[in-house]
Amino acid sequence: HSPIVGPYTPSPDPSKGTQRFFDPTQCIEVQREVIELAKDIGAGSVVFHLIDSANLKELAGLIEKAGGSDVRVTIENYCQTSQCQNSDMFIECMDEIFHSLPKEVRERNFGLTLDVGHLNIEGQDPLLGAEKIGKWCLANDVFLRMHATDNYGNLLFSPPSFSADVHSNVSGRGVNNALIIKLLRSMGLQFDIVAEQIQPLTPEDVATIHDAQTFPLDKTYTYFVQEGKERLSVSESGALTGPE
Repeated sequence: HSPIVGPYTPSPDPSKGTQRFFDPTQCIEVQREVIELAKDIGAGSVVFHLIDSANLKELAGLIEKAGGSDVRVTIENYCQTSQCQNSDMFIECMDEIFHSLPKEVRERNFGLTLDVGHLNIEGQDPLLGAEKIGKWCLANDVFLRMHATDNYGNLLFSPPSFSADVHSNVSGRGVNNALIIKLLRSMGLQFDIVAEQIQPLTPEDVATIHDAQTFPLDKTYTYFVQEGKERLSVSESGALTGPE
């Protein structure tokens, strides 16, 4: 993962200090050094947060910096930025970067990191957001990784209700990481998963990811969608399920 925030700068007024950077495009030289480090140690990929959609050209330049190597520069959807980063906004930005890159670079050095916890915080069902992003990756043959994490999304009541980017255990109940993994696999995607949580992995955390990655899928994504539509067609709306 690339550096996320710069050191605290207390000058000229210690009471009004700020982080030196938050957007990776505000510290291009540091991020270029990370890519060079990735080349030196044989890392498969480097992750950069999307913070400002006005700086896509600079992000594309970082991807091109990896050109000629086997390092993937993957852009990760973030949360609580100036624009709501739902899947549609993220795909729009990635599409612009994708079409700005030379063919060899986008095939060899470009990728996406899907953070399902960030989608949840932005108020989008991470399952539906992952489906859209997965479809875009398939349509454009774009490399995909996933950050599995957990939070309770855009909820502001009933403890613990942490709606911040807390990176809780992937086996928790806020984000259904296992179902999202199975969904993407059923679409034909193959991808690595990082359990991006703060607490050490428990046996339940490991099993959540491992079982979802190895669970035999004997039916296709198309089948699951059709079966779901058929079930919904005979379901009645109720207190928790509206007609839509």
